[in-house]
Amino acid sequence: PFYLWLGVILANVGTYLIVTTMEVYNSGTSFVIALFRPITTSYSILIGVSLFVSIIPIWLSGTKFKRRNYFGFGIPVLLLLPIPYFIWHNFNCTGKFCNLLDIFMVYALGLMALIFVIFYLIGIYFRKWNIKVILSLICIEVIVLIGTSIFLMCT
Repeated sequence: PFYLWLGVILANVGTYLIVTTMEVYNSGTSFVIALFRPITTSYSILIGVSLFVSIIPIWLSGTKFKRRNYFGFGIPVLLLLPIPYFIWHNFNCTGKFCNLLDIFMVYALGLMALIFVIFYLIGIYFRKWNIKVILSLICIEVIVLIGTSIFLMCT
C-alpha cells in the first residue's frame, strides 16, 4: 500500500506541475511565482478534481466492505449521468456562448469518470501484483516527473 499511495502522490505532483506550466504560459510570470499561484487561482478546482479522482478510488479499493464495487464503479456512472443533458443543450441553445461550456463539461465529466475507474482498478490490482512491477511503474513515473521538472526549469 505504501507504493500505491506513493504513486497517487506522484500523479498529483505531475498534475500540479502541469497546472504550473499552464500558469507560466498564461500569465508570463517566472516559474517560482507560478509554483504558488495555482493554489489561489482558478486552477485550484483542477487540483481539487485531481485529488478527488485519485485519492477516493484508491481508498475505496482498499476497503473491506462488500459493496465497494458498487461505489467504485457507481461514482463514475453518476459522473456520466449529466452528459446527455449537455449534449442536448449543445444543439438547442441559442445564446452566443452556449456551446463552449457544454462541450467542455462533456469532456471533463467523461475524463473524470474514466480516470476514476482507472485509479480504482489500479488500486485493486496493485495490491495483488508483484512488488517489482509496482516499483518499475513508480520509477517510470518518477523519471517522467523529473524530466518535466527539468524542462520547466529550462524554459
